[in-house]
Amino acid sequence: MIQQNKNSLTAVIPVGNYSARKSTISENIPRFLANRAWLTVIFVFSGHSRYEDEVSFRNDFGASIRESNVQALISPDVSPGEGRNVGCRLVVTSHVVFWDDDDTPNLTNLMEAISTCSSDGLIVGQFSRRDPSSPRARIQSCTRNRWHLFLNPGLWRIVFPIGVARSVEFCNSLIGEDVVYVMDILLTNPKTTFLLSEFYEYCPRRDSLSKNFSASKMIQCLDHLDARVQNNFSRNFFHTLVWWSLVLSGLRNSQDSKTFQDYLLKRLFSRKLGIRLLALPVFLFLKVSE
Repeated sequence: MIQQNKNSLTAVIPVGNYSARKSTISENIPRFLANRAWLTVIFVFSGHSRYEDEVSFRNDFGASIRESNVQALISPDVSPGEGRNVGCRLVVTSHVVFWDDDDTPNLTNLMEAISTCSSDGLIVGQFSRRDPSSPRARIQSCTRNRWHLFLNPGLWRIVFPIGVARSVEFCNSLIGEDVVYVMDILLTNPKTTFLLSEFYEYCPRRDSLSKNFSASKMIQCLDHLDARVQNNFSRNFFHTLVWWSLVLSGLRNSQDSKTFQDYLLKRLFSRKLGIRLLALPVFLFLKVSE
């Protein structure tokens, strides 16, 4: 590993399907190598074919990344959350980011941010969303305070001091683990700097996990979130807010509404008032929509 200065960054990138992401990874690796003075990148292969994918990656890039700032390793688990945990434990730089394997970070803006901002708090930049069917159509976020961040977390555009990042671990859900993680971090009330510069370009894919999952996987994430709810009001309120957003996301993307109905019916009898109040209108909506 190269020698890093105090204002340096590591990107942890879980790779769930290398063959589907090879094109974007191929475009990004030369950019990563060109910024080795301040950037380290850790690819963590975490999909069901992670052993074969890691071999393919080394066959494709082994020569160019040897003794460079780009590393590759295999996660013991298939979930992207555990892949991020594995990578985070190996970070030796002052800051860390958690990127996806199919998007485009703005390295120039990120380098400027970590060079000029305080090293003990979160640095939150903007991101743009590119429509894959119309590449020129880009919608940029407008995140200027913590409320905006609660409603649209966007893990990939947040720079974490390594101490803050390690204070919470990702759950091993196959979807939604990034939202749960950001919520847990925000509830520790870290110092946060909001910048108007764009850190990240996000491109939704047809084959992304958020577009292809069963209701049972979403429920697994909701159960992880439910287990995190604490007795004090603030944690209960904000975790319930995230629970609500995940349920809506599940309704929008999942075709298995019957499973959701059964899950929500159980939540109508939850001991947590906020969850009962949120579960009722969603449950009624599903019944009326049948």
